Amino acid sequence: MDLRIAGHIPVSPTAEKTTLTCFDQVASRDADIDRWLPIMQPATPLTLVTVFAWDDGEKWNDRNAAAALLGLGRGDRLTERALGTLLIALGHTLTLSQVEAVLAHLEETGPAQVIRDLSGSFSLHCFTPTGDPKRPVALFCVQYWWDDGVRTHVFHAFENEFGTANLLLVPNFVRRH
Repeated sequence: MDLRIAGHIPVSPTAEKTTLTCFDQVASRDADIDRWLPIMQPATPLTLVTVFAWDDGEKWNDRNAAAALLGLGRGDRLTERALGTLLIALGHTLTLSQVEAVLAHLEETGPAQVIRDLSGSFSLHCFTPTGDPKRPVALFCVQYWWDDGVRTHVFHAFENEFGTANLLLVPNFVRRH
C-alpha cells in the first residue's frame, strides 16, 4: 500500500474555539464529534498540510495509514495508543479549526487547483487529537461533493475505516526514507 502526495495546502493560523461551533454550517454533522473531542479546539500556527491520495480500490484503515506515514510498515503491529501518540508527537494531527481552514482554502482556490488529479466528489480525512490517553487520535472525514451545482460538506467521525477515492490531510509531513 502506497500513499502518494497529491498536493499541499497552506493553512492560516487558527484561533481557539469550541468544538461545538466547528462545522456548524455543514449539511450534516456527526454528534459523536462533541463526545469524542475536547470541549475546546486550540489555537494553531501557520501550517503546511500535505494531501495524500491512494488508488481507487485500495482499502485503508487508520492504523495502516498512520503506520505508512510514520514509515513503520503495517499498522497492526502497534497499538492504537502508540500510533496516536506518535502522530501527535510529530505534529501529524489537525484540529477541527484547521480542517475548516483547509475547506476555506479549497473553496477559494478550487479543489482541482490544489490537489492533482482531482475531479468530482471526494472525502478529506484527518487524524484529530481526542484528549483521551487511551485513544489519543480519532479519524475524521469531510465529504465534499457537488449536487446540482451546489457544494455540500458532510462531517463525520469514523472509528477506523477509509473508503476509496479519498484523501488524507497530514500537517508537518517530512519524508523519512
